[in-house]
Amino acid sequence: MNDGLNVYVNNAQLKYMLGGCQDNLIVAGRGVAKTSGIHAWDQRRKMIYMPGSKGLFVNATYQQFKQLIIPSLIGGLRRLGVHQGTHYVIGKADKKLGFKEPIEPPSDWKNIIHFRSGRVLQLISLDIPGSANGLNSDDISGDEVKYWDYNQFENEVLPTMRANQSLFGHLHFHWSTTLTTSMPTSADAKWILKRIDEARKENSFNLKKLQYMEALNFEKLDLLTKLHASSPSEQKRLQAKINKIDAQLDPLRFDTTFTMEADTFENIAVLTERYIRRMRKIMDNHTFNTEILNMRPATVEKCFYSGLSIEKHTYPSAFNNQYLADSGLIKIKETCLQDADCLPNEPIHLSLDWGVNINSLTIGHYFSYDRGHDKHQLNPINCMYTKWPEDYTDLANMFCDYYAPHHNKNYYLHHDPKSGWERRPGNKLFDTWVAQFMWILAKAGWNCVFVTKQEMPTHMSRYGMWRQVFNQSDKKFPTFMANQLKCKPLLNSMFNTPTLEDHRGISKNKKSEKPDSGVLPEDATHFGDTADIWLVDIMRGIQANYGDYVDLNKL
Repeated sequence: MNDGLNVYVNNAQLKYMLGGCQDNLIVAGRGVAKTSGIHAWDQRRKMIYMPGSKGLFVNATYQQFKQLIIPSLIGGLRRLGVHQGTHYVIGKADKKLGFKEPIEPPSDWKNIIHFRSGRVLQLISLDIPGSANGLNSDDISGDEVKYWDYNQFENEVLPTMRANQSLFGHLHFHWSTTLTTSMPTSADAKWILKRIDEARKENSFNLKKLQYMEALNFEKLDLLTKLHASSPSEQKRLQAKINKIDAQLDPLRFDTTFTMEADTFENIAVLTERYIRRMRKIMDNHTFNTEILNMRPATVEKCFYSGLSIEKHTYPSAFNNQYLADSGLIKIKETCLQDADCLPNEPIHLSLDWGVNINSLTIGHYFSYDRGHDKHQLNPINCMYTKWPEDYTDLANMFCDYYAPHHNKNYYLHHDPKSGWERRPGNKLFDTWVAQFMWILAKAGWNCVFVTKQEMPTHMSRYGMWRQVFNQSDKKFPTFMANQLKCKPLLNSMFNTPTLEDHRGISKNKKSEKPDSGVLPEDATHFGDTADIWLVDIMRGIQANYGDYVDLNKL
């Protein structure tokens, strides 16, 4: 394959290509082309210069690989002239294609991209424990790393990078890591920002090397600009200067961490100003700031759910990887069949917070000793929402579509009675929101166990209840365990709900729900309210029969 390449690269991609080091940490906004641009170029380079090597491409879940990463990576390789069937295949290449063998052939070719040069790229999913055990790798890459369990990555994946130093050790991209992501918004995801801050710490040796490399690259770009407009004799002199700069740059890249935080404007030549203006028009301030401007979100002090812990109260994900693997590396319709924590014979609990701007639904299981389980636990497994102009009817249909394969069609309905029971005079068929929601599910074969019949207790009471849940000092309160990936809106809401305190006690600060707050509706306090509603109903059910009056303000 011709190594001469003439394609457009955006500013962020060019910065990586020029400054890329042995370790690379990149946080970039929407449309910058992290997988199809940065990772595709990186894999093409390694395919050429490290024949027979083995790279690992890591992601949080196997499901994300199938639905998002692989299609984007394949598209990026195609744009760079690397074509499936000619330059690589998924799985082991047939001998008649003439592909070279890798230095260390995989024992299982199921999740492998095999390049003509003999290089293999092995797909590693962190939701399959031990999937990297026993491997030897030459380099590691990963996208959307904000969803990773970083301790798992550090303990299971990084130690595999130990192969072929004698063959490729002269290349700075051997034993390299290239980690990319969009801007993290939850507390557990901000490890990459901490690593970037450490790499750019004032007066650090790493920062000094980066600054020197940047100066050399500016000089190199200036020479390259002059090169194409010069006479043949002048070109020879300029090329000699460029070669001298490259000779200075290469040693600096070893044991150096390149960092970049890039906004969407880095790719404006492709996306156009019209795209940016359209995003500004349809996005609220929070979304635009994080997704387009790539701004770091503010943190919340004195959180209403102060005892909530990623380590104690969540698990990374729970995909049915066998179901996903059986369908190969192609996109499939997403249903509950891919969720290992959706137990087909258990009833589902739905907790709804109604609204015009957003309708929020938390979905999960409730386990209790008196129902034959070995634990007492609220287990949120998924979140769904619709935003205006869609409404709660679209949310009901979304639930029915996703959970159509679920075997047990009984569901417990928890909802905000203040808005759910409001009369809707404009709707001739249904008096209330909750009546129409239940009718849509009934039409799809679902049987409702109606739970919520009372107003919510005070914020102060709910604050006290959650403290009991999180610290488990009173065993009549359930434990709490949520799916980190599928329940991101719920966890983001809970981690980012601040408190107010006055003579009446502690309450939620719900300013984030206002349209001009600059907070994404799905990150505001709505989803935290769904958790409150569910917990309140469960505690009332423990004190008495569902629906009977219990004053939880005195609990």
